[in-house]
Amino acid sequence: LADFLIETDLNAARQKTLIESMESEIELIESNWKVAIEEKEAKIIELKNQLVGNNTRVISLAELSLKPVGLTKKLAYVLSVILALFGAFFIMLVAMFRAKVKEKMATEA
Repeated sequence: LADFLIETDLNAARQKTLIESMESEIELIESNWKVAIEEKEAKIIELKNQLVGNNTRVISLAELSLKPVGLTKKLAYVLSVILALFGAFFIMLVAMFRAKVKEKMATEA
């Protein structure tokens, strides 16, 4: 019975030590989280101050979609080339039609 009591006391002491070490680890983890949270909050405040200092603001995607859409230089060049080709083709058709008309009038006369 004495050996059993001594072994029980030793087991209880080991369990108590284990629980205390776990508690200290939990406290260490909590303090690390608190420090990390404070660092992140400080970084957020710093970034907000930078935004105010730079006289800029963050815009949302909804605001970005309201940006006016215009022709880019490349698109304007492409459109002008296509229109020029269409115009040249139209002028060529008119010239061919006039030549045919003149030819027909010459044969009738």
